[in-house]
Amino acid sequence: MQDSEAGTGACLACTHFGLHPVMPSVDPSGRSKDEADSLCTTHRARMTEGTCVLCGRRQAWLVLHETSDIGSCRPCYAARFGEEAARDVEAVWRALDEAASL
Repeated sequence: MQDSEAGTGACLACTHFGLHPVMPSVDPSGRSKDEADSLCTTHRARMTEGTCVLCGRRQAWLVLHETSDIGSCRPCYAARFGEEAARDVEAVWRALDEAASL
């Protein structure tokens, strides 16, 4: 197995959200085109169910990028990155909504 802390072969959710230990991805070679294969078995199962990859209980509130299905719910995001960061995300969304309605 490759060194999971080095990033290659590491679960994308574990590394993005700063979880320890960082688990290996389902596809440690990184050759799969399926985004789900970049996750460990636990996070992959949660993502494919459409729930928060961190807690698995709630719908994803924020995804990693616009075409991603990997996401976290607001409570988990705020717990990981802080309430201020969550409010900043919401402020950006409000600004985008306002700009789109012009």
